[in-house]
Amino acid sequence: GGLAGIISVGAGLDLYAPPLVILIAFIGAYTMPFVGKFVEKMGIDDAVGAFAVHGYCGVIGAMAVGVMATGYTVGSYPPTNFMAQLIGTFLCTIVLGLIPGYGCSWVLNKLNLLRVPPEEEIEGLDLGDFGLKGYPEYSLTSEEAMSEEHLHAVK
Repeated sequence: GGLAGIISVGAGLDLYAPPLVILIAFIGAYTMPFVGKFVEKMGIDDAVGAFAVHGYCGVIGAMAVGVMATGYTVGSYPPTNFMAQLIGTFLCTIVLGLIPGYGCSWVLNKLNLLRVPPEEEIEGLDLGDFGLKGYPEYSLTSEEAMSEEHLHAVK
């Protein structure tokens, strides 16, 4: 929630009045889990919720800065155009984010560099990349794994 909030306000943090920062951060942080669940229902593999936090909240922040970045209220508000901000945000997101990201992923996939081999995935990436087991204090030796106490705990 905290990261989603800061990403939602980051684009206009120097322009917002403090109560507006709290409001925009709350909206981004509150709605982000719904986007994460939607992405999961779509069958998209996003293990860390990067799209919900960075993609969705980044779009919220970019739209908010164009509509709400009036600064401190001293005089009249500058004119805003929500549709222009929406179109600009999505064009930048697609042209500068989606297309280059998809292109790089497509090239890496064609070169077989996007995924690790299944054997390395099963044995663990720490062992394959660094030659060490990740969290060895939680690893069992073969004798411990077959012990009566461990087998009873697994049941």
